[in-house]
Amino acid sequence: MPFWQGKFSLRGGRFPLPYLTPPKPSFPPTPPLPHVPTFVAIDFETADRYNDSACAIALVRVEAGQVVHREKRLIRPPRPEVHFTEVHGITWEDVEDQPTFGQLWPDLAPLLEGAHFLTAHNAPFDRGVLAACLDAAKLMVPDTPFICTVTLSRKLWGQRHNRLNDVSQRLGIPLKHHDPLSDAEACAHIVLAALREAKSSPETPLPEPFAFLPSAAQHLRLQREAQAARQQQLARAAAQAPQPPVGETISADVLAAPCVEEQGLEQPARLPVRLDQS
Repeated sequence: MPFWQGKFSLRGGRFPLPYLTPPKPSFPPTPPLPHVPTFVAIDFETADRYNDSACAIALVRVEAGQVVHREKRLIRPPRPEVHFTEVHGITWEDVEDQPTFGQLWPDLAPLLEGAHFLTAHNAPFDRGVLAACLDAAKLMVPDTPFICTVTLSRKLWGQRHNRLNDVSQRLGIPLKHHDPLSDAEACAHIVLAALREAKSSPETPLPEPFAFLPSAAQHLRLQREAQAARQQQLARAAAQAPQPPVGETISADVLAAPCVEEQGLEQPARLPVRLDQS
């Protein structure tokens, strides 16, 4: 039971404190970093020593250096026992009525869409749990690469001890260890700290653990090229569309709609265009 739902001892007496709420964690300031790729931090807690026994998951999505979504869910593990309650505080009673991983994953998978990488502290563990749970549910394992913040902190800061609580303490990141959401958010802020330190400008090379990613300059160039290509597609589709009566105002997406549908393009945003007689 969390301490704020328990009882408080004072001079041998015990008094219920149902109104006490936990303090809101104060994370280090994270200014927007438009050149930082989108990523998702993930953390699992397991019920037993098998990788398919996830009993809790948390996901924290970061876009442009800002946390944009947090999600924490309990999971009914495949076997009706929880052996590691002393580690994470989760009991069988907490999870017996929760959805299985296979039932839950369709709601969580959209959080990974568009992510350049996933990150976890001791990533081989969380990557193994994710793969085992997806395999057990006969679901596809995403091919999104993982970055391990243990390896990242060891290479970037050279600490002797690189446990999550050690690295969090060094960086001033609040942590309630083995709460999956707290662990995932701490992991996300470790990545952000590493990127802020290594990338003072978009031209600065990414540190080695991020070497598989395009450089920030390449990332921005690819974005601009994609936007330019989309505008060209829209212009071509609009040029092929039937022309409205002279003097009538019409939006470009209405003009392009028949050709967009025929060519399998995404519907463009509305761009007002006035067609006047020349």
